[in-house]
Amino acid sequence: MQVNLVSATPLRNIILAARTSHDSRAKSDTPHNNLLGPTDTALLRRLIKLGHDSVLEHVVYTFDITGISRALLQELVRHRIASYTVQSTRYTLGKILSEYTEEEIISNFCVIPQNEHNIFIEELSKIVHALKLLYMLGLENDKLKYLLPECWKTNVVMTVNARELMHILELRLSSKALWEFQELARLLLEEVKQVHPQLWELIRQERGIGDESNG
Repeated sequence: MQVNLVSATPLRNIILAARTSHDSRAKSDTPHNNLLGPTDTALLRRLIKLGHDSVLEHVVYTFDITGISRALLQELVRHRIASYTVQSTRYTLGKILSEYTEEEIISNFCVIPQNEHNIFIEELSKIVHALKLLYMLGLENDKLKYLLPECWKTNVVMTVNARELMHILELRLSSKALWEFQELARLLLEEVKQVHPQLWELIRQERGIGDESNG
């Protein structure tokens, strides 16, 4: 699994929205699009602490997410306040089945849980063998994909605002979440902390999201 942050709107957008609400734009001390001054930092901390999260919707992230399972994808798209574009099996499945051996497909195009029992691999091998056989017999991709296992890898571009991302992380960083989703959540958080460290540190301090002691 890999996660790359493709783009992020300026952190200053949040301050603009907040100070528009309070008619206090003249008090802003943000010197840079993604670097908040102390007065604006205090304002943002107060908003997060009080749960006034709507201003966070003015910051939007786009992620390139590769190598996740179809099982994880099903859970990810349940978060509906986001936009998703998913790799099409209709156009890619046949190429994979024709260009790679069964062993290569299992190694490169399937998510295998750690320490999984040999029976898992044995059953997966049967499915991949059937997929390749049916492809050689001329079955169309649209029908072949009905046989795909949940561990089959896919790629997705996701666009989400900071408020919804905060909600996703709150749920999916939990040890109760799907193990693969926990890893995705961790990588998403790492990416946004690089571009907006002040915002996500305030969220950690005031809401506990991303605090390892609360994971």
